[in-house]
Amino acid sequence: MTNSALNTPEKRKAARERYRVRPGQELTFRERQVIAQVLTGASNLTIANVLCIEETTVKFHLTRIFRKLGLKNRTQLVLHQSGRG
Repeated sequence: MTNSALNTPEKRKAARERYRVRPGQELTFRERQVIAQVLTGASNLTIANVLCIEETTVKFHLTRIFRKLGLKNRTQLVLHQSGRG
């Protein structure tokens, strides 16, 4: 399967609906991995260790996630993802 088959308008729309992001602000695969770890209650250091990246990279991903979703912090992210935010 080619990469273009994975990046169809339908798949992008489904991702926006699943993660409720602004149009044109789709979350990357790594950002979705970070969100999954945040939802388990993991700290930035734990997320970094699990994903084999630096803690500063986790912080960078979180900043981009917050911007894309229009959020300010982890608490809002958890509420947003649970449908209560």
